[in-house]
This record gives sequence, structure tokens and C-alpha cells, in this order.
Amino acid sequence: MKWITPKDGFSTGIEVFNCIAKEKVPLILRRKHLATLYTCGPTVYDDTHIGHASTYVKLDTIRRILNKHFGVRVFSVMNITDIDDKIIRRSQEMRCSWEAVARENEEKFWRDLRALGVVQPHVKMRVSENIEEIVKFISRLEKKGLAYEATDNSVYFKLKDYRGYGKLQKLSQEADKNADFALWKAAKEGEPFWESPWGPGRPGWHIECSAMASKILGSTIDIHAGGIDLRFPHHENEEAQSCAYHGCERWVNYWLHTGHLKLSGDAQKMSKSLKNTISVEELLSKHSPDHFRMLCLLTNYRREMVFSEEAMQMARKVLQRFQNFLQEMEVILSGSRQINDFNQQDIFEKYSKATEDVDQHLKDDFNMASALQTLQEFISFVSKAINSAPKDGRSSPEIGILQLSKEFVEDTLSNMGFSLPGSSADAHSESSEDAVMEKILEIRQRLRKDRNFSAADVIRDGLREAGLEIKDHGEKSSWSRRR
Repeated sequence: MKWITPKDGFSTGIEVFNCIAKEKVPLILRRKHLATLYTCGPTVYDDTHIGHASTYVKLDTIRRILNKHFGVRVFSVMNITDIDDKIIRRSQEMRCSWEAVARENEEKFWRDLRALGVVQPHVKMRVSENIEEIVKFISRLEKKGLAYEATDNSVYFKLKDYRGYGKLQKLSQEADKNADFALWKAAKEGEPFWESPWGPGRPGWHIECSAMASKILGSTIDIHAGGIDLRFPHHENEEAQSCAYHGCERWVNYWLHTGHLKLSGDAQKMSKSLKNTISVEELLSKHSPDHFRMLCLLTNYRREMVFSEEAMQMARKVLQRFQNFLQEMEVILSGSRQINDFNQQDIFEKYSKATEDVDQHLKDDFNMASALQTLQEFISFVSKAINSAPKDGRSSPEIGILQLSKEFVEDTLSNMGFSLPGSSADAHSESSEDAVMEKILEIRQRLRKDRNFSAADVIRDGLREAGLEIKDHGEKSSWSRRR
């Protein structure tokens, strides 16, 4: 099926991969500086694992890049599937209500996302609170002759009478003929249900997203996002029934799908059914949210990513390089460290090229991995330029370009969602630590001045074990948190 570029709208200068065209296409929005985004949320029957979390972290970064880097506000909607076969089975196992299972796990989900630094959607929608809207959606499909009631009072989408099926993923003709899917599931004995024109029951999985997204965002959505496992059948079915409902050729202009997360040495994706999951709580007991975000961004958002302790250590090192650079710039800019004269023009040229390259990488389907590589090359160049300056140069060179370099690195990382030292996320803990550390550094500097280096090293090593890094700069010292 051929991809058709939106006729009316505003070009962002960004290209995104389109699963219909099987190539990158221009991202054109219906409204200037505004994108509508619908994200498929979880079925809340268990804890959130890091496979799910990687999807939300990647999509959060894309949302931030659109907003902070490209100046596009993103109006975000996400659903919560709070009634489903898995939730019913879990409630039966636990001998409690389906509501208790759903609410507990939904609360954990939002708590996990906050802990990971994921910005909350503007609108959160539960299936159980939108049954009336879903019933109306199904009724309209039935009136159009695209839904039928089965003998058990369930309702199905009549696929053979809809011509536009198979946009997102090429299907065989046999699959096309035998893929009618449930819009409404007739109630079974002992299961929760809602009344409908077809008798007691509950919504099918796919229809809930179509009805709720249409309720808020209407007949055209700029971006619809989720994991790659949702492309078929979930997103394919959403697109079919929504186009049928609205009488349009295309409901979603751009589908964004994130790649699977797999454990190192495991051939299959992380999944609760495979019992190979790691919870977000377990992840954050060993690593910071920034470490996990860095791991997610070092691989293209569409590609499969591998989780292992070795991979996390690599992500930690990359983040530490940036933090070390920012700390080095802060020490120089504060006057705590004197440097010799350096070639400003070389840094200006590198800065100009790096800012342009980062922008181009982000326009290229949100290529954060390449943008981060450019940023690493930039900080290496600047550090080398100032640390290899000739000794006979001026002892107090103009350092304004270093402030500009520091701001560039800080802004780029902040735009991707990293919580840098000094940001509001860290401010509450830094104020008390600053006073304590200032006193500790004063005592340690006194020991060094008295040439009691062994005692000074004991303090340094002890702080290192506590997660704090000490660096000496002549007669002064600085500290930073180890990430």
C-alpha cells in the first residue's frame, strides 16, 4: 500500500521511518508547533518490567526532543487497559476484585515512570471509564455494515468488507480472509461485565484504543506510538476500524514503533509470559534512571536493544564522561583552576560543526545515538584543546567559549531528559551535601598542606566508596557525584 504525504500541514524538517512506506518520510504536522500523540499504555495486571520501561523512556525522549529542540509542543494521550483476560485471571488467583488488581498495578506503573523521569501524558484514560464511548463506536461500525454479532452475542469486525487492511504489515491473502477480530466480548459466567445492545460483556482489546483516542484526538492523529510487538495485530486493527468509523483513508499519519529489549544471551524479547523479566524497582536498586536512559539512547529507538550489566556499565561510563567534562568546565569557569591560553577559533569551529551535526542527527528519525557520539567527540576536542595548551601562553585566557561549550552539552543532555547536577531534580539533595562537602574538602586540603597525604587519601577513598568523586586542582579540590 502506497504512502501518501499529508496534503496540508507544516513541515518540521524532521524525517521519520514510516512502516507503510518502508522508508523515512517528512514529518508534517497538521498544526504549526503542535503534535498530537497517542501512546498505547499497559495492561495493568503485574509490575512494569524494563522491557516496557525502555519503550516509554525512548518515546519520552522523542517527545522531549520535539518540544525542547524543535519547538513542537506535544499533546499526549495514553490509555490504561484496566479490564482484560489477564487481569481477570490474576484477580481470580489472588481472590480479590479486578479493580483491586488494576488499581494497584496502575499506581505502580505511574510511580515507575516518575522514577525513570518520564513526563506524564496530558490525558490518561481507563477502559473501564469509557465503556459508553466504546459501545457507541461499535454501534456505528455495525450500522455501516462493518461489524456483526456472533451467535454467542460477541461482536466482530467484518474484515472481508473492509478494503484497506494490511497497511502496516504485509499479510497473506489467507490471513486477510480469516482475521475477523472481537470488538465486544460476551460475558462469561463469573466475569465482570457491562450492559450493551448485544447483551452483557466487555470491550475487545483493539477497539478500546480506537474509541478513546478518537474521543480526545478526533479523526486524524499526528503520531501513534508503541512497541514493535503492537504493530500487528493491535495497531493494524486500530487503523482499520478507525478508518472505517471515521470514513477516512488514514487515521494515523505517523506510527512510531520501538524495538524489543532482550537480555544478553536470550534470543527472545523480555516478556512476563516468558518469565524473563526484570522489574523497574529491581533496575533502580542497582542503577540510576540516567544510566538506563543512556542505555536506551545508545541504540536507535527502532532497533532491538540488549540489557546486561556490561551494557549498563558502558552506559554509566558514557554518562560519566559528560559529567566529568561539565565538572571540569565548572572548575575552570569558577576560577578554581588556572589554564594556559588555547586556540579559541578552533573551538568555535568545532562548536559550530557539532551543533549543526546534532541538529541533523535529531532530524534523521531522532537519531540520539549519533547525536550523543557527536557530543562525545566535541567534549574530547575541547578538553584536549585546553589541556594541551602551551605552557608559555597567557595564564588567564578568555574563557567565554568554555561557558558556551558547557551550555551546549548541558542543553543537549537536558533536552534528552537527563537530570544533570544542579538541575531541579537534584537541587533538594545538593544543598545540604554542599555544606558538608565544603567542610570535608577544607579538612582534607589542610591535611595535604601538612603533607599528610595518607590521611587525605583515606578521606578520598572513603568518599569514593560512598559514590562521591574528589579531584585535586593544585591548592584546591572539587567534588561530584559518581553516576
